[in-house]
Amino acid sequence: MIVFSLASLIISFLIYFGVSFIVLSLQPANIFYAQILILLVGTAITSLIFTMRQFRYLGRERWHSRAFHNTLMRTFVINFIILFVITRFI
Repeated sequence: MIVFSLASLIISFLIYFGVSFIVLSLQPANIFYAQILILLVGTAITSLIFTMRQFRYLGRERWHSRAFHNTLMRTFVINFIILFVITRFI
């Protein structure tokens, strides 16, 4: 369990670093909106990857599963709120 937690943390960091590199390489005019975009895209990709891993045994049916979409949206909202609060107040 600890190995999976560390692996998911490393994967999340790599996703955020990759997304921030891509967004910031476009040299945005407003850095605040760029940071919001980085959080949205990074959180969406991370939530999708880990929700797909959680529902991997459903195969192609996971895209039609209501539980998959509920879990995806719940993890996206929770992760986004936590990361937004951390990046704005720390």
